[in-house]
Amino acid sequence: MSTTGVLPPYYPPAPLYYCIDALIEDIWDESVELEEKYYKNPSEDITFLFAFNVMKIQYWESVSLRIQAEGRK
Repeated sequence: MSTTGVLPPYYPPAPLYYCIDALIEDIWDESVELEEKYYKNPSEDITFLFAFNVMKIQYWESVSLRIQAEGRK
């Protein structure tokens, strides 16, 4: 039976956002850009991406509300 060599140290990646509100704001900014692109050149693909962003915003806002509710307990 052979053994594995020494594994390199693990450095967890830094978080992309410091809070959920920053993530939501970033998605909103992306949605505004998509809306502007849509007005210049209507496309089903842009509509799909915009709708997907709305769903992501709804999800993260619900997560934020749950965290706030847990904090009040």
